[in-house]
Amino acid sequence: CIVLGLLFILFPAVSAKLVCYILVGVLAIAGVRFLLLYFRSCLLSFFPSELLLGLLMLALALVLLLEAAGIAALLPVILGAAIVVSSFIKLCHAFELKRAGWHGWVSVLVLALVGLAFGILMLINPFKVASTVMILIGAGLVYSGITDLIAIGFIARQLRDRRGSCATGQKGPRCAKRSRASVFCMKAPAFIIAQAPARACAGLVLASAAVRLVWFCLAHSGTADAYTAIVHLAIPLLSCVLLAVFVSRGALRLATLPVGLGCLFFVLKALSFPSLLHTVLCCALYALVLGLYAATAFGLLKTNIPLGLVFTLPFVYHIFVEDLAKLRAAAPPTLVEWMPEISVLLIMAALATAAWGMRHANMAAA
Repeated sequence: CIVLGLLFILFPAVSAKLVCYILVGVLAIAGVRFLLLYFRSCLLSFFPSELLLGLLMLALALVLLLEAAGIAALLPVILGAAIVVSSFIKLCHAFELKRAGWHGWVSVLVLALVGLAFGILMLINPFKVASTVMILIGAGLVYSGITDLIAIGFIARQLRDRRGSCATGQKGPRCAKRSRASVFCMKAPAFIIAQAPARACAGLVLASAAVRLVWFCLAHSGTADAYTAIVHLAIPLLSCVLLAVFVSRGALRLATLPVGLGCLFFVLKALSFPSLLHTVLCCALYALVLGLYAATAFGLLKTNIPLGLVFTLPFVYHIFVEDLAKLRAAAPPTLVEWMPEISVLLIMAALATAAWGMRHANMAAA
């Protein structure tokens, strides 16, 4: 981030197309790395998330390579979204540090809020001069990279201090053994997810992202405007990748962000419905989904049954009502026309799998 940001600041006339080619290289290297991790693994996995993630990154690199001219216009949006996601994660860390009673959490909070402001400014992109946009992108990337290093250094120093106090014989609740999930001394999560449903959820959402990427290339190659590319490709892909990463690591609280992005995607789709009643009902459902997930992940609800039902019932409705009606129509959709629906069904199945795979932390410990 820092190196790329300095490139933008020092050379604001650099072509956005060149940046796309740099991203092609980064995605290709990351994709090959995930493929190597999968093929070197000795463990049998029925939901190969590393394989799917590697193939998805290679596919994204190919799309960027072939459509660099069109995607270059979306560069501020793409990088702005990345900075927003990074700042949101730092924001969560700040509140967890506050709960743990660690000093300096306000500094992490301020850094995260400033980063959010940078990212939102890049998403809005009020500047018309290309060089100004590139300088803004560079400043945002440099700031995000430096604050990531500061946050990591701060947390590492706090961990060393805690371990040092425990080693010298100081007793107290903070000197208790810490599991990997509670390395920041954060409040224990109310719900955890087992490894099998977590892998299943990750595999399904990555498969959904792959289907949507193929559909977009087949249906909108060279013809999509910026709004279509953001709503129908960028937002769902970002949501799927983040959800796969967070759920596979058991970070159910952080997964609130990709669930919110997914709800935003469905709300934007609902705004195009011809029926106002249908639009209102769908928006209310997506708000309920986000609220229930956040309430469950953060422990405000003591059971995961409402969340499981709100993910499962729409999935069943889609298959047995909407999709069966389309199949019985005089002119059923083609395979390419089916792909968005297949992508949505995979997301619904993934969320239902994750919801029913959650277990209360106290029950799991017992």
